[in-house]
Amino acid sequence: MSEAAQTIFSTYEQLRQTVDRALHTQIGNYAQLRIHEQSCLDLSHQVEQFRDYLGGNYTIYQQSLTQMIEDLHSAADTPEDQPDIPGPSFGPSLARPTSERRGRGRPRKSIDPTQLETLSRSRNTREAVGIIFECSGRTIRRRLVDLGLSPAGQPVCQTQQLQDGSYVQEYHPGVSSDLSQLSDNDLDILIQNIHTQFPSFGRRMIDGYLLQSPL
Repeated sequence: MSEAAQTIFSTYEQLRQTVDRALHTQIGNYAQLRIHEQSCLDLSHQVEQFRDYLGGNYTIYQQSLTQMIEDLHSAADTPEDQPDIPGPSFGPSLARPTSERRGRGRPRKSIDPTQLETLSRSRNTREAVGIIFECSGRTIRRRLVDLGLSPAGQPVCQTQQLQDGSYVQEYHPGVSSDLSQLSDNDLDILIQNIHTQFPSFGRRMIDGYLLQSPL
C-alpha cells in the first residue's frame, strides 16, 4: 500500500467512526454536523486527487463518503427530540474483519500485524488505534505484547515475603508505552515538511499521515 493510500485509509477509518457517533449523539446540532460534513467533502477531494493509488477502494471511499454527507445533511435538519432508530450503514469498513468463532466465548479479533505495527509507532493512544480496528485499547495492548511490538509490563500487584515472615503487597502503576517520544520541535519540523510535500492536506489528512508514519 502506497504512502498516500495508507494515509487515506487511516483518515477514512477515523472519519467513519466519528460520523457514526455524531449521527447517534448530535442529531439536530447543525453547527457540529456541518463540520463533519465538511470533513467528508475534504476527504472526498483527497480521494479524487489520489484515485490512481487507491485501486478498487476508490469506489468504496466515494460511495461511503457520499452516503455520510447525505445522512449528516439529513440529521442537521432533524429535530433533536426524535426517538432512537437503528444507525445508518456507510458500507464496509476497510479494517480487517473479525476471525471466525473458535470454540466458546467471543471470537478473537483479527488485527493485521503490519497495520498495527505502523499505527503503534504513531503519536496516538491505544484507545485511538482501537477505534480503527473496532476493539478496546486493552485488546490493542494485549496484541502488541503478543506480537512482540511492546514489552510486557510489570504485574499491577505483587506479593513479597519479608525477612520477618510477613507479606507486603507492592503495586506498580501502569505506564503508557505507545506514545511517540517525538519532541515538540521535531513535530513542528515534521508538520512543515508535510505541508511542503502535500500543500492541500487538511488537519484530518495530516492526522492520517502521522498515524502511518514511523515516528
